[in-house]
Amino acid sequence: GTEFGDSASALYVAYNGWSGDVDFTLPSPGSGKQWYRVTDTGNWAEGSGQVALPGSETLIGGGGAGYRLGGRSTLVLIAT
Repeated sequence: GTEFGDSASALYVAYNGWSGDVDFTLPSPGSGKQWYRVTDTGNWAEGSGQVALPGSETLIGGGGAGYRLGGRSTLVLIAT
């Protein structure tokens, strides 16, 4: 994102193609950075706020944080 002036230093995309939940351990987002959720396509997140507007993403945590992704779902995080 640096060529576009975006402060996000990394993206993380997780895909769960299985029917059950899967626990992911997040990699390091970089020094001094945290992971923020842009979207989770799980059933629990359906609705008008499923994709966060820029600047309103939900804090998930740093490297080593866990994330449970529902069956047949995709997760997109940004590091800022």
